[in-house]
Amino acid sequence: MSLEGLLAIAGIVLAVYAIAQPVQRRSISLFVPGCLIPCSLLLSAIVLFWGKGALIFGYQLLPWSDLASTLFAFLMPVSATLWAIYCWWEAKLSKGKDMQFRQFILTCLCEGKFDELVRILDRNLLRLTEACNPETIGLLFEDRFIQTMHRAQTWIHLKLLTNNTLLDLLPSRHYAVGRTLRDLLIIGNSPLRTSALLGEGGDETLHCTDEEELLINSTFRNPQWYHRCRAGYPLPIAACEKIDSGSLDTPYNNPDRRYTTWQGVSTRTNCPVFLAEKTIAHALSISLDKGSTSREDTHCDATDLWDLLRTMHEHSRYSPETWDEPFGYGDYPTPFGFLFGEILSDYEHICDDIWRQCSFGEEPPPDELEPAIDMWAFSVIFLAAKGEGSVSPKFRSARLKSYLNMTLQCRNTEVNASDKKGNYAAWTGMFIGGLKEAYTVWKPESKEFLTATVNTLDIVKEYVSKNHNWLRDELGLPPRPRPKA
Repeated sequence: MSLEGLLAIAGIVLAVYAIAQPVQRRSISLFVPGCLIPCSLLLSAIVLFWGKGALIFGYQLLPWSDLASTLFAFLMPVSATLWAIYCWWEAKLSKGKDMQFRQFILTCLCEGKFDELVRILDRNLLRLTEACNPETIGLLFEDRFIQTMHRAQTWIHLKLLTNNTLLDLLPSRHYAVGRTLRDLLIIGNSPLRTSALLGEGGDETLHCTDEEELLINSTFRNPQWYHRCRAGYPLPIAACEKIDSGSLDTPYNNPDRRYTTWQGVSTRTNCPVFLAEKTIAHALSISLDKGSTSREDTHCDATDLWDLLRTMHEHSRYSPETWDEPFGYGDYPTPFGFLFGEILSDYEHICDDIWRQCSFGEEPPPDELEPAIDMWAFSVIFLAAKGEGSVSPKFRSARLKSYLNMTLQCRNTEVNASDKKGNYAAWTGMFIGGLKEAYTVWKPESKEFLTATVNTLDIVKEYVSKNHNWLRDELGLPPRPRPKA
């Protein structure tokens, strides 16, 4: 190779580097040693000049020396370029590159281009915590990066949050988790939406890929991850902010069949309040089902549902023309009504499922279940006391009856049990204890409605006829009125 050829190669390398975008130049500088290409070009130049210099000083060269020097001068820059391409493609981060990687992230944020950053993160998911400082990892959770990735249906941030070591390194774990989950809650399609809708209906087109299912099972359907990240904090906060903004007051207090439908694609499948409620309810249900949670965690989850209900109560409005229409809109005529029903139904199903798993009270109740029972009791008594202007009397009575019937069934199994009465009594004590505690808080406002509801319980059912007087005595309610002749 001649000197002209060497200069041509050097020009090509410089041109490629010059036309590269700032993000690409930062990426090349990050992984390709800065001296690699210049040193290879310098060595090639030395080899080329060596042959001519030797002749000047009177040295005799072997016949093949010219060919060897030309070949060596050509292979040096080519090999260095191929090695540089390999280093860039491998994109291996190390501790010594932390500062350069931080500058690279800042460049990506300034330019708004993240495809190269995603490629690097994909290749370094397992070594990221060893190669980066907490401040660098924190930069990965900036809003612009999160939003761009979610709009591109790339869930790199959710994958990063599954790394427990990375969670511990984050300067502010709640900040990173909150930004990620809030954005997942409002975009049209996400693993959070898929997780919330699985088994719930409302979207006949819903499809969960194997990769998405794996991600869901390691995050939203994983109690350890859910509570370690405190994922239950940003979800109800974001949902309550949406409600308190007032933007839902008019549409969610009017009939909306598309919101409550189970066929086709319902509008609730993109409702952040509904998605947050279902995510929290699934986390609570799976935690209790697997027995892999603490009482504190179940208390947080159960209270999150209660917070949603209480916030909706402030914005829901009862309209007889809508709620009591004889040819009606169903039990939940408005989106707010539907959401009230879903929260209370989820409480009921969770408690009922655990009761059945414990052989209908034969086994003692898990201590972690008590917060869910308490919040269920608080919810139905709260609506009995304060829900007059928010939901229909029929709705309030039906939901209160669900709790009372569950309490009476537990009492009935206790009375009829021949052994293990202590376990059955523990179940009864949990339900009646939660009811009495809630009733004590709102006794003046709820007594009349509670009494009327107890009077309308189906006395034909055995568990009601045998135990309704016990229930009245426990709550201090008057006797059942005699039917008029």
